[in-house]
Amino acid sequence: MNTNTLVRKMEISFARTRRKTKLRAEATRSVTTEVNMRIIKCLTQFIDEELGDAEKYAKKALELKEDYPELAESMFYLSGEELKHMTLLHNHVEKLIAQLKDNPDPRTEGMKIAYELLHEQAIEKEKGVRILQGMFRG
Repeated sequence: MNTNTLVRKMEISFARTRRKTKLRAEATRSVTTEVNMRIIKCLTQFIDEELGDAEKYAKKALELKEDYPELAESMFYLSGEELKHMTLLHNHVEKLIAQLKDNPDPRTEGMKIAYELLHEQAIEKEKGVRILQGMFRG
């Protein structure tokens, strides 16, 4: 086998290896994107539940304030704890979204738009909870 043939075979082999590596990287990125999207969806649902619970506890605290002040304080405390949980989950969602932004994928555009809408709704719901908490402290 002459040198030119050997060099050509090596070039072909390297090209195949580069293609395989590129395909593996794309497949890994695709799987990571899909997993991140599922996790974001799940965490977004948890955030909504935490906000719902925070609102429930804040309303109950107001309802019980006069007749059962100690229990009302506990309800108020639980409302605050639920907001802490919501914040913790939100921070993780933000990190996952940042990862998606680092690896643009057309499949994530719709999810990003949906998340932005849900994020706006969550902000409004959190404001409502904070108003209820302020009324309790007021």
